Amino acid sequence: MNKRSELKVVQESMLMAIEKSQQPEMVIDLVRQMEEISHFPKGLSERDKNGIAYKLMTDTIAQIKNKIELFEALPDCAELQRGKG
Repeated sequence: MNKRSELKVVQESMLMAIEKSQQPEMVIDLVRQMEEISHFPKGLSERDKNGIAYKLMTDTIAQIKNKIELFEALPDCAELQRGKG
């Protein structure tokens, strides 16, 4: 794989994560999953749980965005291997 195709995969992943974060049912599903592993302290309201789950989703999106920015700054190894870099 070259840099462009790898970058495209990561960008598509970010777009999918953004889309999912905008779907209330996805946030609710993440809350359910987090409850199953006892991630929340006792006594949290559903609103607080939803907020934590949404923040997790947006933090993940920010991490993917940072990964893209770092990746864009790197040289394309496929070009380097062909003596172009």
